[in-house]
Amino acid sequence: MKKVALIFLSISIFIIILYFIINLPEQEPYKPPICGDSICWEGEESYCLDCNLSCKSEFCNSKINVLCDNCTETQKKLLPTLFEHQNIAYDCLANYYNYHPPRLIYHTISSPDSPIEPCNKKEGCYISGGGIAYHEGIEQEFIPGLREYGENDVTKKENIGFEIHEFAHIFTYYGLGIVQSWFTEGISIYTESRVLCHPDYILSNKMDDFLSLYNQLKKGDKTLDEIAPYDEYYQTSHNSHRIGSMYFSALEQDYNCNKKCISRILYFLYEYRKNCVRDCFENAKKYVPQLMNFSLNNNDLRVPIITNKIIKQKSEEIIGEDLNSLFELLEIEY
Repeated sequence: MKKVALIFLSISIFIIILYFIINLPEQEPYKPPICGDSICWEGEESYCLDCNLSCKSEFCNSKINVLCDNCTETQKKLLPTLFEHQNIAYDCLANYYNYHPPRLIYHTISSPDSPIEPCNKKEGCYISGGGIAYHEGIEQEFIPGLREYGENDVTKKENIGFEIHEFAHIFTYYGLGIVQSWFTEGISIYTESRVLCHPDYILSNKMDDFLSLYNQLKKGDKTLDEIAPYDEYYQTSHNSHRIGSMYFSALEQDYNCNKKCISRILYFLYEYRKNCVRDCFENAKKYVPQLMNFSLNNNDLRVPIITNKIIKQKSEEIIGEDLNSLFELLEIEY
């Protein structure tokens, strides 16, 4: 009798479960977010051009938002002036690149995790660059500008500088998408060394140093492994900062491609990416993991459209000479 009751109970439970399974409401199939639908889906902030960001502080407009993340009281007082300066830098780079990022850029200042050595030069120490340029903006543990003797940070608004290097990384990413590390580092160093955005902006002298290294390589005095050893940060066989800087040094010296010429190269690459549709885009998608392919379009910055081959091709169109020997000397695959 107990066995019959147990069997009956089991059958009853099975029927109830089956009933609920059959009558479950139909769920819509998962639709991955698609760049270009004018909706800012969660996670899209880092790669979809139509996913705009919102202001997080009073120092904000349609271009940039200067933020404070646990910064010092002195830094807080300097943020309004930094905001003014970065607007100048933004307009300057937009003029040079001939395009501007389609959405807001965050520039976050925070106090350093560890003590910074005070400036030991009587004339002061000028600091810019450094920090991190990520897909939404810039993070720095200092205010860019002049640190006076004995100071470990900028303390006066008249000493606040302009952040160009990291800013240029953002312009490159939003205009060209993912590119090889040598190019993005090279153009950032070139920009901070050659593009004078304000009379008070102090141009970097890095390009002169890299030109000297390039000439040593060209003459055979040193090998590429000696000049640009393994890059631990990017995990590339040769240092991306040095390869990129030597590349633009060579364009200036050997191919008479000056600041205006390089500006045109940037714009030609931007136009190429913007107009890369149909077969062009389908070919570029082949280099993206297959699982992502169904949610991609040409508004998606994850698609590597600007390859070394395209950089070479567009540069040659403007310069009017082939760059085979330069790419081979610097061992840039194309």
